[in-house]
Formats: sequence, C-alpha cells, structure tokens
Amino acid sequence: MNIASIVIEDALNETSWGMVVVEKYQEKCNIVVKVMIPVTAAIGRHKIEVLLPSSSSFILLHCFDIIVICNAWNKDDDVYLESEELRQEYVLNDVGLIYRGSASNGAYGITALHWEFGQFEENVLDCVLLLLQKDKRFERHPLKSHRKQNSAAWIGRVLSAVLNCQQDDGLLMGNWSGKYEKGKAPSSWLGSADIFQEYHKTNEAVKYGQCWVFSGVMNTALRALGIPARCVTNFDSAHDTDESMTIDVIESEDGLRMEDVCDDSIWNFHVWNEMWIKRKDLASNNYDGWHAVDCTPQEKSSQLYQMGPAPLAAIKNGETYVGYDAAFVFAEVNADYVKWIALRDESGDIVFEGRCIYFQTTFFCPALIQALHND
Repeated sequence: MNIASIVIEDALNETSWGMVVVEKYQEKCNIVVKVMIPVTAAIGRHKIEVLLPSSSSFILLHCFDIIVICNAWNKDDDVYLESEELRQEYVLNDVGLIYRGSASNGAYGITALHWEFGQFEENVLDCVLLLLQKDKRFERHPLKSHRKQNSAAWIGRVLSAVLNCQQDDGLLMGNWSGKYEKGKAPSSWLGSADIFQEYHKTNEAVKYGQCWVFSGVMNTALRALGIPARCVTNFDSAHDTDESMTIDVIESEDGLRMEDVCDDSIWNFHVWNEMWIKRKDLASNNYDGWHAVDCTPQEKSSQLYQMGPAPLAAIKNGETYVGYDAAFVFAEVNADYVKWIALRDESGDIVFEGRCIYFQTTFFCPALIQALHND
C-alpha cells in the first residue's frame, strides 16, 4: 500500500498532495477536509496520514485509506478524453457488445454477444487492485514498479499479464480444448463481475475463458480504474508465432501440412482491447490515443504472457519498432500469408531451401473493424 503524508494547509497546490479544512465542528471535535490528489499520484490504494500544524487545536485520532484511479475528465491526466459522449461510453458504460463469428459469410456469420462489464459492482475494483499487486514485477523490482504506478500505459501492460494465469496467480484460466470439467464453459459467461467476485472469494484462477471472455474482463478492469477502454474484434486474425510478420504454412511434397515445423495460423476471429492514453514514455506524442492491449495468453513478451499497449498510430503506419508488441499486433491485422513446400534430401532430412508456392496479404478491412468496436 502507498502511504501519503499530508499537511493541512491554507491553500491547495494542484501539483502535489495537499489538504485544507472546509468545515469545523467544535462541539464534536470534527473537521471536514478537501484533499488534492496530483495527477502524478500512483494508481491504487493509499493510506493517508494527516499532519496537523502545531497551532491546531484538533487531535488526529486515526488515518484513512483512499483509492486513486485515473481521471478522463482532467486535462492533465494521461487518460484525458475530450468528448463527454466518449467518456460516458468508454469509462462509465457498464454494458456493451462483443462480436464473434466468421467474416467468410459477411455480416451473416457475425453475432453480437451482450456483455455486462460491471465495473462498479461489489469487489470488482478491490479485485483489480489485488491483481495488480500480484504482478511478478512487484516481487522482482518493487521500487521500480512503485515508480511506474502512476503510468496508465504501465498499468495496462501489467493488467494484460495478471488477468490470465499463465505466470501469476492470475484471474482467468484459458481453455480451448472443448473440455471444461471443474469449471464453466467460456460460452456460459455473460459478464465480468461474476468472474471477479469468484476470484475475490477463492483467490484462485477462474475456469474457463477464451478471447472474448479475456477481453470482457480486461475492459472491466480498465474502466474500473478510470481508463477509457473498448473491446475490438478482428476477423481472419493472424497469429504469428515467430515474430516474422508472416503466416507461414509449410507443406510436404505430398501436400500435408507440417505443423511441427511451424504453427502459425489464422483464426476466424480474435477479440482484444483498446485503451485511450497519452504516451509520455515514447519519443513522439504522435502515439497518443488508442492503444491495443490483450490479456489472452498467446505469445510471451519479455518472458511474460502479456501484450501492449501498442499504439494504433504506429501499427497503422507500420512502425513496429516502437515496442510494446506493436509488431505482433501489426501481424495480426496485416501479415503476409506464405505457403511453402518443404523438400527432403536423399537421407530424408528436410531441406529448408523450400519453394514459396503461394503468397498473399492477409485480408484486412479497417472499415469493418471500426464498425465492430464492440461498444
């Protein structure tokens, strides 16, 4: 828990913690105070220690706790969003749609799932704060992690790791096997609050989820922390496993796919999230705005199953060097699909100087994706 020691003063300074007395109740020895929280404050729970001036006639009997979240209404905050309509939609709205299906049959193959985000439900925010503290970075580098707690971008990256349970005591366990014993089928979930509340009760990973469930809980966690967020569905979504930004399909001379050599694939759909943030940590402010972030465990990034936040502006312009898994997201929406024939030499070993027999760019329709932002 963060500790903030605040002196009661005559006036507030917007750049630092401060407190002024608003009302005094002499007969009850009570005071009402107004607290100034700077935009640089760490996101999370704080224990407030009130320091009284020496001239005060009051005696402090106890401290109190507060929870600091982001403020999309504050122009100086990393998550400031100018439009009131968008703030209502991407911060305060507690319901939305998540799209699933296949684009092969056009709109007829796509269905909308009503999802209850429930970011204001009981125990949800407490659970999100608990999960943030379980991130492995807090254990390995507590001081460095503490300094980064005021960054919405960093919070988004940590959430993408702790909302799955691949490397932490995370929230949700993924399952694509079709067998869901000792848990619930991913298709049975209709909202996030039940998942957070079950975790809050058991302190164990909830079973089970797939991409749209992971996206739903990510949206809930971000909005609970005051960060504008939305679910996004990508159809014909490429999954590049080796950072080549190509989807390689390797076949034998007999036309059989050799999945043991390369398991790149194209999924019917994949759902991730976008969060609205300023990027003070990057060299250019051209990257401010929507960022892709994904807590579905797919590939490791910096030794953890996490992804983002990758600036959409960088992805659109092919600037994959900015980091934060921008190259992985670029491949999801714009990878080249390459089919190879693997030849064998006289001893039967694969000769990797195979022939590329098919090459095309993965179908990507920005207008379709924009139309299917899920809120």
